[in-house]
Amino acid sequence: MYPKRWLLTDFGFSSIIPSGKVGLSNGRRGTSGYRAPEFLKEGAKPAEYTTSADIWSIGCILFELATVKGRTAFGWEDWPVVCFAKGLSPVPQLTVQDNALLQVETFSPAASATLTILQQLNLILQLCFALDPKERINAFELKARFEQMKVFLCQPCPTRP
Repeated sequence: MYPKRWLLTDFGFSSIIPSGKVGLSNGRRGTSGYRAPEFLKEGAKPAEYTTSADIWSIGCILFELATVKGRTAFGWEDWPVVCFAKGLSPVPQLTVQDNALLQVETFSPAASATLTILQQLNLILQLCFALDPKERINAFELKARFEQMKVFLCQPCPTRP
């Protein structure tokens, strides 16, 4: 039996970068609309990137998976990512129209409060879409957040006073 996990990759751009190390890219690698802003900087100097660029892309995939109509965080072009990076648009957020089933309330240890799954996912997306790669959530923290959500989804929600 195989372990229960997903492996996401784009073989047009795959390389091994040890955690905490920096890679260099001379081109716009990855899929349009899913590329981290550090890949979209103009200039002759190669773009520096770390494993946090993968977290950005995971945020884009999470956003799309959470919608029932397949809406994407930044569309299928890089321009919306550039606008976001320049502060011209807000962090993409999921809405009730994207998936009404996400209105289930559970306890969120990260927020120390009862929140809807929608609210919890939007908090995670904010961490995935941090403009500074050093401020993005890492893979271990992301996994822990989802494990906490799973635990509390399987328990009744605490009653409100």
